[in-house]
Amino acid sequence: MLENPPGNSELGSHVSWPAGSAGHQTATPRVRAVARNLNKRATLGRMNALNSLRLCGFLEGLSFLALLFVAMPLKYWFGMPLAVRIVGSLHGGLFVLFVAVLVYVASERRWPLQRSALAFGASLLPFGTFFLDRALKRELRASPSA
Repeated sequence: MLENPPGNSELGSHVSWPAGSAGHQTATPRVRAVARNLNKRATLGRMNALNSLRLCGFLEGLSFLALLFVAMPLKYWFGMPLAVRIVGSLHGGLFVLFVAVLVYVASERRWPLQRSALAFGASLLPFGTFFLDRALKRELRASPSA
């Protein structure tokens, strides 16, 4: 069975030692440093998920604004419907990506349904994802294990 060695709580829950092995009782400083690095990488993985949501939200918000304030006027004022087709397709793909990343982050971070619904609602409003980005940035700064 795998278990953490007694007295080595700084190793965290990501590192386990085989019972009865030499490392079970004591670990060299190098092994402890590697274990701490593994724990940091696990924490960074969670941060990267939140940063991915921030990036997708930013890109989705930009594409939404380009659709509303560039492509739509080009279509209706200058008779260029191709602009809406191109920017609309790009925006649709980014929207689907945003929703997929939102579902992933919400499940990983165990967000309540209300929080996920608010994040989804922000993607439906012009400039909404930029306000969401500010909230996510605050969350990243506030939680050390983000």
